[in-house]
Amino acid sequence: MNVFILILYTYGLFSASHGSIVIDLDKDSPSGKKVVELEPLNTRLEAQNLYEYLDPSVDPCDNFYLFSCGKWIRTQKKIYGDNDNSSIRDQHTNFNKFRDGKYDKISEVARVLQKRRKECLKTIELDKNECLQVIDDFATYAISTLFVTQNRKKSEKRYDFVFIEDMIKRIREEFRLLIDEKKHIFDEETRNNFLFKLGRIEYKKDFGESDIFNIEIMNDCYAKKGIHYFFPLSDLVNEIKHDKSLSDKNKDDLKSCRGKIFQVNSVMSEYVYRNAWYNIYDNYFSINSDAFNKPSFSIRFPNSLNYGFLGFKIAHEIMHAFDSNNYNRTLEGNNKNKFNVTQKSVKHFEEKSKCFIEQYGMQIESITDKYINGSLVLNESIADNGGLKLAYKAYMKWLQSNGGKDIEVPGFEKFTNEQLFFIGAGRSNCQHTGRYTTENQINSDTHPPGEIRTNVALSNYKPFSAAFNCPINSNMNPEDKCELWKI
Repeated sequence: MNVFILILYTYGLFSASHGSIVIDLDKDSPSGKKVVELEPLNTRLEAQNLYEYLDPSVDPCDNFYLFSCGKWIRTQKKIYGDNDNSSIRDQHTNFNKFRDGKYDKISEVARVLQKRRKECLKTIELDKNECLQVIDDFATYAISTLFVTQNRKKSEKRYDFVFIEDMIKRIREEFRLLIDEKKHIFDEETRNNFLFKLGRIEYKKDFGESDIFNIEIMNDCYAKKGIHYFFPLSDLVNEIKHDKSLSDKNKDDLKSCRGKIFQVNSVMSEYVYRNAWYNIYDNYFSINSDAFNKPSFSIRFPNSLNYGFLGFKIAHEIMHAFDSNNYNRTLEGNNKNKFNVTQKSVKHFEEKSKCFIEQYGMQIESITDKYINGSLVLNESIADNGGLKLAYKAYMKWLQSNGGKDIEVPGFEKFTNEQLFFIGAGRSNCQHTGRYTTENQINSDTHPPGEIRTNVALSNYKPFSAAFNCPINSNMNPEDKCELWKI
């Protein structure tokens, strides 16, 4: 079935009240056309979303991360405090809001657990924080299931996937063109192998191990658990704690109800929180349903923000197929360990990679005053630096095809389309973390802390410096830049 989109309004030019989209589900069938009416457009809401993040008091050429995330970070400090163990990431906020809502009409399990959770706030018999933690952990599977399924329904209703697939197609095409241009780094044999692999990277919309996001199975699991939900609160908490003590993450996988309920945190970061990931073994990438929510994506956002945030993340994941661990293998079928890059190309790749190792290794994290391990974060650095460029090129091609027009956001008219793209990218790594959490990230996480991750990738890219007129050798426009997938 052929799917394509005809947009009756042009971004930035359609009526301020509402627009409509024609989706032709089968180009060979005239009766396949369907008109989808959009909800009334309120660009003030989109402006408010930007106001929640940007700190205009910060010079974007001095610290673009704080410019893009500063106000959001201050808000998190007011809400959650500023202690050594704090770990608030922007990717978690939609789920946290959803978790605190009402689900009476969606799930009886969620309704009951939400009611018992409120009792924790009033208890004098139990430690409030421990009570909340026990109930929240126990309810995570239920809330995750509801969160993902509700998001999926909204996305299907809004035809988000059609927009996303068009974005992916454009990003993939930019990468194809880029590979063809890299004659000075990769020889013809290597480039042909890269193109072969790129052409077989699959975007998977359907994911979730062991039906973990099936509401009926979720309700059945909680019913079979044998937990007495209407026992006195102290008895309920003790019963949950006892049942959890019997669960072993090495034995309880997501095929069992006990595994789904007590080991669900193992898949939260992949399937629930706003995220995307590349599967190195089967050469595909997926995007979580929450990624189709603000601030990463909205069909009512300017495409500059959509490409800057979600487009950047998509391009980042595609780029992982060609990072320092994966660029020299097919990672497909029976040839998963077959090297398909010539030694000449390997040498050039490694020479270019050294620049990133040294550059990131010179970065000092502001909370801990610790240096970043450039080798540890190399793969993510390559994906960030290359993905940013692919998303930018794809957006600029879209903008050109749309007559240079994009949606204007009230209060932000002074920003160009290019600047809004980079603001979208800057918002994609906002986090509020304490010293202890940040130290752990530096020591073991392959992702650099958000501030370094954002600032270094953007400062390496000349179109960013040009967009904000950053003086040469300012923090965000160093004379010496690292480039592997130079565009």
